[in-house]
Amino acid sequence: MSYQDSSDSDSTIQEEDCHPPRSLPVPDDTPKTRFDPEQSNFQLRQQLQSKADEYMASSIEESIEQTSEYSTALGQLVSATVQFEQICSNSIQYADELVRY
Repeated sequence: MSYQDSSDSDSTIQEEDCHPPRSLPVPDDTPKTRFDPEQSNFQLRQQLQSKADEYMASSIEESIEQTSEYSTALGQLVSATVQFEQICSNSIQYADELVRY
């Protein structure tokens, strides 16, 4: 389609001249990647498993420390119980001797 300029009969404007030239497509050599839900799920599972493993390792270490503390406390309790039993036994023997006299 062309337009005639009313002031100058010799000049004709082509419609193509009114639009900027289109750029040629630039070839894209990068490989096209699509979203792969299976791969994404696999990666997320790996990340979650890694975090879970870290948490479990941390929890296990804390549990070991607590168990060690509990074990020490239990050992002290057993020792105190043995001493208490010995004191009770000695007290009973002493009471028996007092009753005899």
